[in-house]
Amino acid sequence: MNKTNVSPPSLFIIGSGFWKTAQLLSQRLGSTSDFDLVSPIFVNLAFSCEVYLKCLILIQTANLEHGHDLCKLFLKLPSSDRGAIEKRYVSFLNSSPIVKAMKRDFPSTDLTLDKVLSEFSQTFQNWRYSYEGALNQTLGLGEFVNAIQRHLMQAIPELNKALDVPFPFSEK
Repeated sequence: MNKTNVSPPSLFIIGSGFWKTAQLLSQRLGSTSDFDLVSPIFVNLAFSCEVYLKCLILIQTANLEHGHDLCKLFLKLPSSDRGAIEKRYVSFLNSSPIVKAMKRDFPSTDLTLDKVLSEFSQTFQNWRYSYEGALNQTLGLGEFVNAIQRHLMQAIPELNKALDVPFPFSEK
């Protein structure tokens, strides 16, 4: 794509904002059962994933990618990055209580990165228009986003500061 003046830290901060929003909405859903929050949670998670992937591609290639397809963006990364992210993804899966419960109740569930990435590749588009009914599986999306986020923070340690940027409001 095109060379850009967009910096990886600015992309990371934007991606982290969407990630933080998904976390806050998830906490709210967990405490109130406001199921109308499900679509916004997945849209924010998918968009944070997209922006994080674009940030990593920008670091590697100096090009800013376009589009929302998470699988296509992921495949633009060098194999070394993909492998490191997959290793982190598996680690996050293995420590997730939701995933453990899912594997216990549905042991044949395939949570390999290739499988889930193909499943949730279009989450941003599908879930923001959830009323159209084209919903996809999202199990593993949070773990994938967290894996990319950690990979980026290891690649550029100063990005850790972006997670400490406070929201412009306080919860009462």
